Amino acid sequence: MPTWLTTIFSVVIVLAIFLYFGLSIYQKIKQIRGKKKEKKEIERKESNK
Repeated sequence: MPTWLTTIFSVVIVLAIFLYFGLSIYQKIKQIRGKKKEKKEIERKESNK
């Protein structure tokens, strides 16, 4: 295998790992924000009563 091929493969693997971690962190942040929104909506409904 030529060296440039191994370099491309290693770069692709590193990028894939970064994307995987980035997406998982992004989804966790979205979940936390979603939970906060739900709490606010519930509080609004209770205050309207």
